[in-house]
Amino acid sequence: MYTLKDIKLGENDAKREVVVLANFDEFFYDHNEISEKIMEPHIFTVLGKKGTGKTLLAELLKKKASECHNWFCKLESYKKFSLTELQNFKNGEISSEEYIPIWKWIILIELAKLILKNISLEYNSKYKILSDFFGKNGLTPELDSFKTINITKENNFAASLKCLTGGKNTKSVQERSSYIDLIEPLEDIIVSILENTDGKYTILFDELDDKFDGSTTYSNSIVCLLKVADELNFSFYEKNIDAKTIIFLRKDIFKKLEYADLNKIVEGSSIILDWGNREQESSPLLQLITKKIKVSIEELKNCSHEEILRKVFKGPAMQISSKTRVSIPNYILSRTLLRPRDVVNFINKIKSKNRDERYITPKMVAEAESNYSDYLKNEILDELVGHIDRGSALDFFTLLKNMKKSEFTFQELNTYYKEHKRNYKKLDIEKILRSMYLVGAIGSKYKIKTKKSVKSKFHFSWSYKEDESYLNLEHIFCIHNGLKKTLSLL
Repeated sequence: MYTLKDIKLGENDAKREVVVLANFDEFFYDHNEISEKIMEPHIFTVLGKKGTGKTLLAELLKKKASECHNWFCKLESYKKFSLTELQNFKNGEISSEEYIPIWKWIILIELAKLILKNISLEYNSKYKILSDFFGKNGLTPELDSFKTINITKENNFAASLKCLTGGKNTKSVQERSSYIDLIEPLEDIIVSILENTDGKYTILFDELDDKFDGSTTYSNSIVCLLKVADELNFSFYEKNIDAKTIIFLRKDIFKKLEYADLNKIVEGSSIILDWGNREQESSPLLQLITKKIKVSIEELKNCSHEEILRKVFKGPAMQISSKTRVSIPNYILSRTLLRPRDVVNFINKIKSKNRDERYITPKMVAEAESNYSDYLKNEILDELVGHIDRGSALDFFTLLKNMKKSEFTFQELNTYYKEHKRNYKKLDIEKILRSMYLVGAIGSKYKIKTKKSVKSKFHFSWSYKEDESYLNLEHIFCIHNGLKKTLSLL
């Protein structure tokens, strides 16, 4: 007989989930078969909001590769690395090009590491040259990107171009060389090796957004990475080489990158992690939950999605507004930004206080909502980093809490702030409001006319539900339902 404690939904952090659930791949819900689509030759970017499953998808690819004898994969996390350190490698080109050499070098070195892990290539003379180059410069296949970058900072490799090219005539005969001088011969030798192997080579760049600061340096660095990955991937594809780099990036950050031809680079080459825009029981987010329940509970493994929802969520409809009541699963969705992390977190909070119960009731949901609301506020504060400073965001939330209104106009908000500004540091209300709208903390509503009725009705606009939505200061603003508890508005 199962209870709620037997249901394994995973963790907030994908890295932790992979450790806690050794068979996490069995729990993975492959929405729209994204794990297959991402390996199509032309795809090299994965875009999604914070908490939509980018890192878990990267971990899944890594595990799939580990189970295949001729698939060599490296997952590089840039969580602890500040991209501003790449300023040491500027090449004096225009801003949209200045980091291209260092990113090309990094990707080629990472690819070389994967090649050296393929012991079936040891007979290859070029493999031996590559191995010798690594040995002379303190490089190993296990070395992470950060240590590779630190070695590159020395800008002085103990090998000439002649060494890398195996005696081929070059215009340099120096005993030591800059990494820039070695990029072309390194690429040549990698191509030469890969053209004679049937192996698959995949480099995954993840958590590049963790150090997002909104700076030009950050933007230029990511733009250059995208350009290099696109160029190398296409070059390998033309040569029939099964090797590519995949970049995982937050969608809101991607939209802020400054480069005129950026859309041209990623058009048709990106996948967006999108979990729908509807709060209903057919939502892929609830499909994800029932998939995890099926894997967790043996006696439920043959039940349909609808049957599991009926068995795990029991009780009357819950009030979502003054005139609307919805089922328990739909109520939970209404408190989220329609991201897997939010749904899993809310249900885990319910489970933690009701471990020995067999199903979830409206009372349990209501009791867990306050803690969940605190979590959502903190998630939003984290996502706002790089858009606005944390102090301003915290002050703005305090302003909303003190104003005691879940709906307001821009003029009402601005007037209240001016009347009480002595209680807050200087706030750019419009800028903060736009940032809050961008991350889904604030939505808007406005009247529209429908064909079926003479009367107008309100349309609600949320950035996480409408990809091309924008903030209109003439609209009425609404605070997200998931934040109302933490702001004492419920």
